Amino acid sequence: MTIGDNRELCISLEDRAGALVLRVVGQVGIPSEADQLEGALARAFLHCPRLMVIDLAQMTAISSHGISALLKWRPQIRERIAPLRLAAPQPHVLDLMQRTGMVELFEVFPTVDAALS
Repeated sequence: MTIGDNRELCISLEDRAGALVLRVVGQVGIPSEADQLEGALARAFLHCPRLMVIDLAQMTAISSHGISALLKWRPQIRERIAPLRLAAPQPHVLDLMQRTGMVELFEVFPTVDAALS
């Protein structure tokens, strides 16, 4: 199911045996894109999966707005659902996550399959 789609950002949800994969394609750089990500996280939250994985393999960039959206939903998802895992971030996205300390707040996996196991 596609949650949002514009020229810069496309977000979709996929159910994988009770786990939910939220796939982010494009950049989350400006406030409207962060709002789109936040809306997708809110919709995913309503599904109450046993595990949520955010697939970052095709995320081209993330700004402080996107980081804020992830940080805002992290405690709610972890408290109500289960682990929230990030998968396959591009090297420059992973570098930013390391510099901002996000890798200490999220479980980060090299692939979606690894995050699901």
